[in-house]
Order: sequence, then structure tokens, then C-alpha cells
Amino acid sequence: MTPFGYRFFGAFIGILMLPTLYITAKYLFRNRKYAFAAMFLFAVDLMHLTQTRIATIDSYPVFFIMLSYLFMLRYTLLNHANIPLRKVLAPLLWSGIFFGLSVASKWIGLYAGMGLAILFFTSIASQIKRCGEPISPQNPAVYRAAQTALFCILFFIIIPALLYFVSYIPYFAPSGGISVQRLIDTQQSMLRYHSTPGLGADHPYQSPWWQWPLILKPMWYALNYYEPQGYNQTIFAMGNPAVFYVSFVAIILTLLGVGLRMIRVAAGKRRALSAEFFIGIAFLSQYLPWVIVPRSTYIYHYFASVPFIILAGCFLFRQAEKAFPKWKKWIQAVLVLYLLTSFAMFIAFYPYATGILTSNSWLDAMKWFKGIWY
Repeated sequence: MTPFGYRFFGAFIGILMLPTLYITAKYLFRNRKYAFAAMFLFAVDLMHLTQTRIATIDSYPVFFIMLSYLFMLRYTLLNHANIPLRKVLAPLLWSGIFFGLSVASKWIGLYAGMGLAILFFTSIASQIKRCGEPISPQNPAVYRAAQTALFCILFFIIIPALLYFVSYIPYFAPSGGISVQRLIDTQQSMLRYHSTPGLGADHPYQSPWWQWPLILKPMWYALNYYEPQGYNQTIFAMGNPAVFYVSFVAIILTLLGVGLRMIRVAAGKRRALSAEFFIGIAFLSQYLPWVIVPRSTYIYHYFASVPFIILAGCFLFRQAEKAFPKWKKWIQAVLVLYLLTSFAMFIAFYPYATGILTSNSWLDAMKWFKGIWY
């Protein structure tokens, strides 16, 4: 095993995230321009670059989470009344498989399970409501929903559990092999670690959940002290300021939109399923659990939320274009300016994201976050 070997697959997965987000955005917005914008913004995000090239585990669960949501989105967009059950079940099967792989990679995959369940049951409720018949076993939508739900026990519980079990075979192989009891003991040990209040609170780069969207404390990964005079190398996990700040505003507006939509749904005036609902639920499922995690946390824990805040940013532009058709050219110009600014920020902070040898003058010029840089 060489540095190239153990970093290759994480970086490769990071590349695969880009078309995955493109396809997701294309399904959501039905517009290639905004699908490209989402993919481009993710490509120039500094956290995406750093986390996928340093040989940590984070690339894999985030990729599988993205895929699980993509296939759940595909399921919600199907015209269920006019297609065979097997075609309805196919995207759910893939969503469940990728959900299982995300959990097997890291526990943050469990967070996705909450969002996937909300989207699934919201879709089921929407199908029954669209049918227009009384809720009863004779209602074809109810019967189809019951069949689908039974299959989801296999897709989202049994298959993920098997994948999780199998993923531990290499871990236990050198010490006598896997057993259910050994697996349970390991989970209990992990849970004790993650539920220890204040664990790691003395870490200089620990950062609570509310600091992540505004990059208030990047995570310092590395520094090389033996470089030519006037040059240095360092690595920080942080977001692209242009991407994060615009997306922060966008996700707030998206969540407000979801709240207003839910009020209208309760009044029977709107359907729950929408692009903003999908984005809001996916984001909250990955972000809110960190609010109650008692141990110390770090900005890289925000990584699984980044694809969805980027989608929120593109959704904001898309909605503005729809709401103000006379200003379409100006909105598109602002979008292009946003993409160019994000790319410029990517270049400016690139040395901090990658650790390449860079002059101190460049590094000093980009020390925007006073009190936390080395």
C-alpha cells in the first residue's frame, strides 16, 4: 500500500460525487444549466476537495448518502399509477442498498435514514391523496402503498443490516472472526465514545454545529515546518467562502419555504412534495443530529450537508428566474458572476485546501479567519 494507493479511491469517489449531484439537480430543476451550476459549485468547494483527497473515510458515506437520496428522489417522481410495481420498487431497492453502504461506512448514514423515511412516507401519502378514493384496503393506491412498504422492510432494514454485518468481516478476521456478540460489543463501545459529554472539548479546533455554515473555525490538518525560506505548506478543512455564504442564505430561505408549504399542506392548499421539500429534508436529516451530539464536533462533520446547501443555492436562483421572468437575463448574469467568484475563491484558497508549497505572502493574504490560523 502506497500513499497514492490509499488516497486514490477516496479521490475517485470525490469525482463520482460530481455527476451524482448533476443528475440529482437535473431531476429537481429539470434544467441542465442549474444542474451544471450545482456540479460546478461542488467541484470548486474546498471542503469537497480536501476531504476526498486525504485518505479519510468521509468520501464514501457522503457519496453513498447522495446516491440514496438520488434514487429516493427518482422514486418520488414516478407516476406510480401507470407503471408496474417492479419499476416502482427498483429505485427503492437501490436507495436502500446505498443507504446500507453509507451506514456500513460511517454512522452518519443513519441520519440519512430519517430523511429517506420522511420522503418515502410523504410520497406514499401523496399517491393515496391523488387517487381520490376513500382510504380502505380496496383503494388501489392503499394496496400498492402497503405492498411497497413491505418491500421497504427488506430494502431499508434487512439489506442494510446484512451489509453492515459483512463490512465487519475484515475487521474481525485477524482476531478470530466475526460473531453477532462481538459486533454488538463493538457497537456499544462506539456508542459510549460518541455519547461521552464534552469528549474532545479541549481540542483547539473543535467547532460546534452552529459555526460550520459560516466557516467560523476551519479544521487544521497539517503543517510542514521544513520548507524553503519564505514558503510553507498547510492544510485546512474549510468551505469555499463564496459557496458557503450564499448557500447559507439559500438554505435558510429554503427551510422557511418548506415551513410555509407545510402550513399550506395542512390547510389542503398545496402538495408536500417539491424541490424545496426534498432539499430541506435532506439537509436537516444530515445537519440537525449534530445539534444533540454530546461529544466535540468539527467542521468536517458538515461535509454531508454541503451537497444539499449547494442545491438550495441553485434552487434560489431557479425560483428567482421563475418569479421574475422579465429579469431572467440579469439573474443569469448574477449566477455566472457567482460561479466565477466561487472559482476565484477556489484558486485563492487552493493552497490551504491542498497543502501545496506556496509563498508566505500568498498564505498570509488569505488569512481571513483571525485567531484560528497557525
